[in-house]
Amino acid sequence: MKARKLASAPLIIFLIACSGGFYRDCTSTVIGKTVETSKEVTKGVSEGIEEGRKQGESADGAIIAYSLADLEDHGSMRVHSIEAKGDTQASVVLAVANDSEQPLRVVGIEVVALDADDFVHKPVSTRQKDVTVPQRAKDKVAFDFNISSDQIAMVRVWGQDLPMPEPEPE
Repeated sequence: MKARKLASAPLIIFLIACSGGFYRDCTSTVIGKTVETSKEVTKGVSEGIEEGRKQGESADGAIIAYSLADLEDHGSMRVHSIEAKGDTQASVVLAVANDSEQPLRVVGIEVVALDADDFVHKPVSTRQKDVTVPQRAKDKVAFDFNISSDQIAMVRVWGQDLPMPEPEPE
């Protein structure tokens, strides 16, 4: 016990002699590196999951699409309709077409609505973010927004503007 106290004495003297700024700098460095490492690990996990899903075959043999480019060779996506949900909400309905002979799974659809002033409106809810379309068929996926249907000027999916549906004849 006495030997342990003697061995730790130089450390205690060193710590007492150090100023408060030293502790702050050390703590800042340690915490900064920990956060940086955590972010890199999290990014690596996300990329690994996405890469694994892209490379591995799905249980049902579906083609997996994570972007409009992935979708290009197998089908298409368009704005099917914009439906009013009261005075201040709208639902954007996207139509996903599968032209292939296998099921098509469109995963993690990222959609935003833009108003006439190019302000972004993000979905407040979605009934689903993924959709699996059987071979040679179409399906719909809806996203709800806190903006009236007549204020939506553009719909952007995965960073690309999609053509708006033709207005209903009056």
